[in-house]
Amino acid sequence: MAAKPKPQAGPDPAEYTTAAKPKAYADGVPVFCAHDAIVPISELRPNPRNPNQHPPEQIKLLGSIIRATGWRDNITVSTRSGLIVKGHGRLMAAELYDLKEAPVDYQEYTSEAEELADLTADNRLAELAHTDNRMLADLFVDIDTGEIPFMLSGYTEEDYGNIVAALSEALHDQQEADGDDGGTGDDDVGEDGTEGSKDARRMAQAGDLWIINDKERRVEPGLLDHIKATAGTARIIIVEVAPRLADATLEEITKATGPAGVRCVRQGRELAPAAVADLLAPDEEGGGQE
Repeated sequence: MAAKPKPQAGPDPAEYTTAAKPKAYADGVPVFCAHDAIVPISELRPNPRNPNQHPPEQIKLLGSIIRATGWRDNITVSTRSGLIVKGHGRLMAAELYDLKEAPVDYQEYTSEAEELADLTADNRLAELAHTDNRMLADLFVDIDTGEIPFMLSGYTEEDYGNIVAALSEALHDQQEADGDDGGTGDDDVGEDGTEGSKDARRMAQAGDLWIINDKERRVEPGLLDHIKATAGTARIIIVEVAPRLADATLEEITKATGPAGVRCVRQGRELAPAAVADLLAPDEEGGGQE
């Protein structure tokens, strides 16, 4: 089995600094979030009843993100108790990186019960969210990891590979459930009236992110129809496919739609336009690249 895809190697997180214009600075770190004051870390008091646990790897990652992109969230302090309500992890990250100041938002609470409810809701509401892995993989394609460190997304390279591999496996399982042996499949009519395989229609309905796994040796007609219908904006991720097969897929797509706007992501790294052009250029005998 081919290695899991990895994002393109970008700048070192320790050397990356955002160039965006901040509202203020806290100990030299840019502050972009709303805040009432820049407060010394030594004056901030965690709530001893905080039930939210923060593992070391989370704190380290959070600290790296704050140092690289600045304070994008503040630390919320209750005016009633003087204790932190939201941002215990951010405080720990700041302490880990020896930061001396942090942006603070002071908030009013009617009672201890109201304050404690907000304390527990802070992490719980985030836990209830569900991540759409197809949309997440689509976002990964648009994160230029040659420009910024991939870890600023909050995901590791291993996470990236697992998500893309899981999408490919899910498609493979669905193909087997539909009785698709990886060949032509049963022709059907999509919602836009174009003909294509059931898999092609299903993926088109899921959005413009297409997953082509190692069972497919050619481009389904439904995929080409969808690319044409969406003015060539459909995005394609090819996983566990030999480079030669990926190049063949690109060749089929560009024959149908033209080379303009074609993007190629290989092992998590988006190739430069010149590299894509080289892949699509005919060889000396007039054929496609091997």
